[in-house]
Amino acid sequence: MNQYEQLPDIFNVAAYFIKGNLHKGYGERIALYHQEEIYTYRKVSNEVCAAAGLLAELGLERENRFAILLPDSPDFVFAFWGAIWLGAVPVPINTACSLDDIEYILQDCRAKILLTTQEWQEKLSPIQSPFLRNILLTDGDNSFKTLASSFPQELPPAQTSPDEPAFWLYTSGSTGRPKGAIHLHRSMVVCAEQYGKATLGLHQDDITYSIAKMPFAYGLGNSLYMPMAVGAASILSDANNAFDIIADIHRYRPTILFAIPATYASILAVQDIAPLDASTLRLCVSAAEQLP
Repeated sequence: MNQYEQLPDIFNVAAYFIKGNLHKGYGERIALYHQEEIYTYRKVSNEVCAAAGLLAELGLERENRFAILLPDSPDFVFAFWGAIWLGAVPVPINTACSLDDIEYILQDCRAKILLTTQEWQEKLSPIQSPFLRNILLTDGDNSFKTLASSFPQELPPAQTSPDEPAFWLYTSGSTGRPKGAIHLHRSMVVCAEQYGKATLGLHQDDITYSIAKMPFAYGLGNSLYMPMAVGAASILSDANNAFDIIADIHRYRPTILFAIPATYASILAVQDIAPLDASTLRLCVSAAEQLP
């Protein structure tokens, strides 16, 4: 019997991952590293439930799309899982997209709420989308985290189906406009089991570091749900050059590095002036383009 057949008829993947680690006794294990912050699985669970409460209060309903335009950060994680908890559909948007493509995605997915930063809000102003009802910001006086903190009461997870859409991801638009790909609740479980565990051998003592960001399918698995499937830790970083990546590896000591060929080439190119101590890395993974 495969993972498709094992899942119950009522299945919410946010509850599966978020509460699953608490039930396994992983509550005090580290789930996320971000700059000077460390989040345990219990803290992540509390923040996700608070985010779900805020989004519900703002009228986000089952199957509504919820756009996330953020760098990889804890707020991204809490909002993503909080929306799925409600049965809503988060739509991560790559911050490297053009303003035109971001406007297009917001309209195409008919996002009801957008979570972003003050800087991005100013760049996008005025946002031309007749569907958008609310914009939440991660910085400023009434930040997303501040507003969510007033919703400590845990809502029950939506009784979704394994075959129900969990999130959308948009392609890079290499052949015309970006195209939205729909991912189901069961999809993350199958990927985590068949690739994360069976192929990569992920385990609870791993620390993953992904250069690919979470709006990409590659980055979302690397940083978000594959580590969570085994109770491992994930490093969230905005590093985008070889020197910062090397500094992150030396600082956080990851065991698995997820990157693309260009990243590995850039690390090798600076080895004379910034040599990499790769002693903690047990696995380096490459994707997205041919590896020379």
